[in-house]
Amino acid sequence: MPARATDDHRLGLTVQAARQRAGLTQEALAALIARTPESVSNIERGRQLSTIETLVDLGRVLEVPPPDFLDGVAGGSGLSRERVQQEAKLREVARGLSDATSGSR
Repeated sequence: MPARATDDHRLGLTVQAARQRAGLTQEALAALIARTPESVSNIERGRQLSTIETLVDLGRVLEVPPPDFLDGVAGGSGLSRERVQQEAKLREVARGLSDATSGSR
């Protein structure tokens, strides 16, 4: 049976997908938001909750509105980690498409 994603994991997977879309390593992201690489890793793995300030910093650097990090949190319980990870990646692909189309107008 696949592991179920907790809200902490959902948030972390969303941050991870946004970081990867931005082409940043955990170390680079940590430097840009004045956190340690371990802190970024713990957030992405759902082992550390992000503060509001950290979400705002992540949003600024990753160009993601902070509320978007919370999509699917506290409402999608019962989904597998793989499903949540795929949904986070799809949201980032869609965000990239909307950025590309708005830039071409």
